[in-house]
Amino acid sequence: MHFSDKQERFVDFMSLGPQFSLILVIIAEFICSILIILGLFTRVAAVILIVNMLVAISLAHSWQIIGEAQLPFLFLAGYVSLLLLGPGKISLDNFVNRR
Repeated sequence: MHFSDKQERFVDFMSLGPQFSLILVIIAEFICSILIILGLFTRVAAVILIVNMLVAISLAHSWQIIGEAQLPFLFLAGYVSLLLLGPGKISLDNFVNRR
């Protein structure tokens, strides 16, 4: 939402430009979240979102975990737990690996 408002003041990750960085974040969060919901390629999607949250915490919020970066830190903890524990029994990954 409000892409045109956010594209000018978004964090410039790896000198890609703020607009392209915002596009990458939107694509990563949308596609990887859908993959996690479906339980398909869960660990790969979790790694991408972990990197996304680490960049958000470090560049956008200056590692202020108690203050500004509290929500990205909670998301990071959830993604790390998904990476370590895996998708679970009721997932497409489990269904595909059984065959």
